[in-house]
Amino acid sequence: MPSPVANEIQTVKMAQAFTTQVDHFELILSGNLRSLLGLEADFEQRFRDWYGIMIPFAITRIPALTWRTPFPFPPGAYSPRKYLRWAVGYCRRHNPTLVYTRTPYLVGPLLAAGLPVVLEFHQPLGPEAAPWFKHRQFLGVVTLAPELRSQYQQLGLDADRVYIAPSGVDLAPFQTPVTPRLARQRLHLPPDRPIALYAGSLYDHKGIPTILAAAAQVPDCQFILVGGQGNEVERVRSQAQQQGLTNLHLMGYQTQGEIPLTLYAADVLLLPTSAQWFLASTTSPLKLFEYMAAQRPIIASDLPNIATVLRDRENGRLIPPDDPTALAAAIRQVLADPEQGQAMAAQAAQDVQAYSWQRRAEGILAFINHQLTP
Repeated sequence: MPSPVANEIQTVKMAQAFTTQVDHFELILSGNLRSLLGLEADFEQRFRDWYGIMIPFAITRIPALTWRTPFPFPPGAYSPRKYLRWAVGYCRRHNPTLVYTRTPYLVGPLLAAGLPVVLEFHQPLGPEAAPWFKHRQFLGVVTLAPELRSQYQQLGLDADRVYIAPSGVDLAPFQTPVTPRLARQRLHLPPDRPIALYAGSLYDHKGIPTILAAAAQVPDCQFILVGGQGNEVERVRSQAQQQGLTNLHLMGYQTQGEIPLTLYAADVLLLPTSAQWFLASTTSPLKLFEYMAAQRPIIASDLPNIATVLRDRENGRLIPPDDPTALAAAIRQVLADPEQGQAMAAQAAQDVQAYSWQRRAEGILAFINHQLTP
């Protein structure tokens, strides 16, 4: 870290929440020698700005990257073998009450070192996980959806050692809302044209082809895509040009600190996740909760885990996934009835109070304390 990967954003936000609720919290990351020795003069400030950190927490960097690895660290800048050995050794020396990890390949070595472990994971696990589940120091799994709990149970994990915790949001940056007109002035966006906005990765399974096809059906609306790195942005820009779209604007990657202002510029926020994605039924997107906190109407794919948070026409609109015509129709309906749109947005803003990172951390720590109690 830092990098643009969403699960690392979640890791940092959870670190910020955990540090206020335990006696001693420490986040262990890979790093290069320059960051370890403090030779990147503004490294820590840039790290905080990148993730929008408001509550500092202890960070230990394992120097697994080369001296010349650039900052911010590019995707793939990781040294699993070296990092695994040194990180496990560091944990063993400090003998913590618990090691909480997002990295499955660390679980086995941590257990072998005699350390209590909780794994947070958002995908199915393979048969290699079955021996962990029988280990007395393996306390459990934190995941996103009942479907994943069922899969872990099939591998031998007791149901009471699985805790389901949807993703969350840092509510503090959304405490002072900004009007669409002011947000657009600051971002140099069209002041009067309606804006439908998507924030996130630009992979096809996130519903980008659906957005492009819908944009062709609603030419009077400006579509804005926020996110993507390098080749992703250029690929989508090329697709839009091939389709003759003149109402699509790509803003590129925005840091966490920049996201709230960007969301405030929209009239409607889009989450058209594809049902063809292998994690479609269990996804709990960070952007969903940021959208809710931004108090703008949301249109999202009607997928099982998303539908546990959004209720159609109450706190958002749910539409069939991979259906550009349905997306275009929902956009037109929301824009044509701003009063209903604001009512849904207000309800979503009220509902999202239950999904703060602080509350998520409280629930997870209660689960951990239960597992630690003899």
